[in-house]
Amino acid sequence: MSSITLQNVTQTYTRRDDAQVVLRDVSLSVETGEFLCVIGPSGCGKSTLLELMAGLERPSRGQVLVDGRVIEGPGRGRGVVFQQYALMPWLTALGNVEFGLAAAGYSRRVRRQRALEFLDLVGLAEYASRHPDELSGGMKQRVAIARSLAISPDILLMDEPFGALDPETRETLQDELLRLWRATGHTVVFITHDIDEALYLGRRVMVMARGPGRVAAVIDVPFADRPAGADVRTLPRFIELRQQLRGMLHDRGGDAHGHL
Repeated sequence: MSSITLQNVTQTYTRRDDAQVVLRDVSLSVETGEFLCVIGPSGCGKSTLLELMAGLERPSRGQVLVDGRVIEGPGRGRGVVFQQYALMPWLTALGNVEFGLAAAGYSRRVRRQRALEFLDLVGLAEYASRHPDELSGGMKQRVAIARSLAISPDILLMDEPFGALDPETRETLQDELLRLWRATGHTVVFITHDIDEALYLGRRVMVMARGPGRVAAVIDVPFADRPAGADVRTLPRFIELRQQLRGMLHDRGGDAHGHL
């Protein structure tokens, strides 16, 4: 598994004569095997931060490193899952997972074997022959997660992957993701607009402020050793942290109700 380090990262976009600073002097360390959640008001640069970690963009200033090495571009050691499933509609669930493996250079035999293995891991083995339009939203997201996990990434980067799902499906996939994380030990960076989701999933939560985007706070979540499947949302400490984060987000231009 791998760690991620951001050193004084600034990201600026220039359009004609207008320069927009999206991130300014962001420094952060994500430890090997950690599950970090990132929250913040809309427009604070959360997605830009993830794209820098994925190697889809290069910082205007500063460095993004994996295991001490500067990221030069996308790599198979980093899997990315977006809110939109980005599945190929003409391919089956199996074909979509195999497509990612083909891009990573796996042989045909290994592609089929690994695709079936990871569809089974996310509970979709019996739906391997279905096309995306035959799957529910939650199933599509499971296929997207299986596709990212199948290439054996050390780091899993997730940009609001459950944001478009209904509450029941969302909670089911939250538990599924925690199960997979415990089973694989991947380093996970998970962006969300939902405070409860951040506290339920994360072992640390980073709060970003906008104008331009920067790290406002990083808090430890004291539920890391809970048994699998335990619901901590009604615990007094959970409620206390929820209120604390709401206050931070309200102060920084977010929505005081916790959904930004």
